Amino acid sequence: MQASPVCGCIVLRSTGRSSICPAGRGPTSLGLCRRGILVGPGRSRRELVERRLARLAGFAGRPYAAPMRPGRDEEKTLKSVGGGHHHVSLPFPVLTIACHPDPERVGDRRPLVVDGDGRTLVSRSEGTFAAPEGGRDEPLGDRRISRRPLTLMATESGAVEVVTDPEGTPVRARGEPIDGSRLFSPTEVMQGVDLELGSRVVLLLHSLTIETFGHSPTGLGLVGQSGAMTLLRRRIIRVARRDVTVLLRGESGTGKELVAQALHSLSSRADQPFVSVNMAAVPESTAASALFGHAKGSFTGAATASEGYFGAAHGGTLFLDEIGEAPIEIQVALLRALESGEVQPVGEARPRKVDVRLIAATDADLERAIDQGRFRRGLFERLRGYQLEIAPLRDRSEDIGLLLLHFLTRELAAADYPARLVLPAEDQHPWLPAWLVAAVLRYRWPGNVRELRNLASQLVIDWGDGAEIPADGGVESLFEVNAKTAPAIERQPPAPAVRELSEEAIMAALKESQWRPAPAATALGISRSSLYAIIQKSPTIPKASALDRQAIEQALAASDGDVDAAAGELQVSERALKLRMGELEIG
Repeated sequence: MQASPVCGCIVLRSTGRSSICPAGRGPTSLGLCRRGILVGPGRSRRELVERRLARLAGFAGRPYAAPMRPGRDEEKTLKSVGGGHHHVSLPFPVLTIACHPDPERVGDRRPLVVDGDGRTLVSRSEGTFAAPEGGRDEPLGDRRISRRPLTLMATESGAVEVVTDPEGTPVRARGEPIDGSRLFSPTEVMQGVDLELGSRVVLLLHSLTIETFGHSPTGLGLVGQSGAMTLLRRRIIRVARRDVTVLLRGESGTGKELVAQALHSLSSRADQPFVSVNMAAVPESTAASALFGHAKGSFTGAATASEGYFGAAHGGTLFLDEIGEAPIEIQVALLRALESGEVQPVGEARPRKVDVRLIAATDADLERAIDQGRFRRGLFERLRGYQLEIAPLRDRSEDIGLLLLHFLTRELAAADYPARLVLPAEDQHPWLPAWLVAAVLRYRWPGNVRELRNLASQLVIDWGDGAEIPADGGVESLFEVNAKTAPAIERQPPAPAVRELSEEAIMAALKESQWRPAPAATALGISRSSLYAIIQKSPTIPKASALDRQAIEQALAASDGDVDAAAGELQVSERALKLRMGELEIG
């Protein structure tokens, strides 16, 4: 990795060619900088960024917005190439490691090439995956993964074609083997596609946006690096020190209390109490006393006075979960407490001042409850000083591998089996099998993170004392019910099988198209990726990547330095020859 000498942007993928930094202000190498901007060779500073991101915008079917300058508000709207103003949000395909014999690699990722020939190669030694926090940028490296690459082709429509090598590592996508190639639609890529390589590695093909790919906040007690989690952390940081009421909305099991704790820990009240209350568990008959306190003897059983939850949280944060379950009478008192900063303890003559920051959470449809008269609109609006949406687990599938590893690590340590997730010897299988992680990725998780945590606990209880989790142990039955009920997913028809083509016909088509694969593939009636696969497997069809310095220099000398003529002599495309010349630092 290297940094632009001008703006400090870190380049994650480099081909050695000269370019400019994502801020448009200096030279750097071709790649994707840590700010998430794809960079490459350009004729002018502004032209480079606009050309590359305009291609991404076309690929994503979304408006392009010019990249931000360092230090400017990340949400500032900027003028797009086509006119108008839009937020910067350009999805592009990414591969994330969801399972690997070395647990440290889980979460590493690499963007797919979405311009030029659109090819991304992944093998044991090709295609580096970088840790989002930096410090590592390496290929898969597992010795049981073939050196023959898996090829991924990102199309302009947003689809991705996966092409396997017949002599390479077997690949399964969504549990089904890929024989030759398979095309995944833009919708499938957005939802996430699990790719199981052999029985060792699982990659998740998914998409991210420009602003959530690069460096982002971590920690806060939250696990995950998806776009949804990145934006959630940023919003938590933004609102934590503002003493406003926050309403957390999300399905059951998404971790709303963890978000509330993160808000408290970053606030000016961090050294004061954090009190958590589940309103669904508070009986209606005692709700007022539980929340606001009571005087001694104010009702039967009140042998001592109580300060209530508001009093216990004085100076700190009060978290009211399941706020939609609050009785209507209590809602009136809550609204008064929020507006006046006072509570009325049961049995006391005067109200009591309280200094509490309130965070509420719900998975209920409060708007519908308001229409039905079950929730007061005034309280709803008062709670919505700031609203945070927490995405369900099925919408952030790239976090599942990290979350599973997190819960397994914790459960194995508690059961005194910490070595189960250590990198195994080459002749051993990992304790956590790839097929299981692939199945976990395909599951819809109606119980969200809580359900995933329960699965990790079950795995450790049943198989923590074994060398590996067995394939016939019944674990996969957890996912069979979901497979029957999962909603239909938009599918692209499979790529047509490559008909029998002689090398003579292929060479003739390549020659006719000046050795450019794309028009040659069209002439042959096959996909571009299929032609690439044929070229890679053929020992006789010339490949620019196999050319050495001497052969290129001889061809250039014979053509008086004309690169186009030299490419024709070498039987490769002009573009491929220029790339190879750049790699060898020729001319």
